[in-house]
Amino acid sequence: GYNIALEVPFLSRSIDIIYQTKSGELVAIEAKMDYCKRAFNQAKYCLLGASRVYVCLPERRIAGNIRQRFLDMGIGLIHADKPSNGRKHIKFVIKANRNENLDRRCKNLLREAFLKKTKGRSI
Repeated sequence: GYNIALEVPFLSRSIDIIYQTKSGELVAIEAKMDYCKRAFNQAKYCLLGASRVYVCLPERRIAGNIRQRFLDMGIGLIHADKPSNGRKHIKFVIKANRNENLDRRCKNLLREAFLKKTKGRSI
């Protein structure tokens, strides 16, 4: 019953995954194969319009110093791996804090782009 959209345009970029919670919050997820400064910066950018923000990385890329950066910013961390049985394994490592400093204009722009992408579909 969640609305989900991929590659949602937001300002001059796009957000990999956005889903809407039952309470109407928009949650952004940036999925990356390797941790890099760009992944962290993209997640910070998402904080302009999303209620919660996560970065999804393979488990082998999640080191202790990375965790602290995400905790400090309130950005959540998900690891996703493909075990030997071929099924994907996803684990929420750090829960994202609710973003209380949303820019109203950016929030509305993101919501409009999300609704345009989903056109009312839910999965």
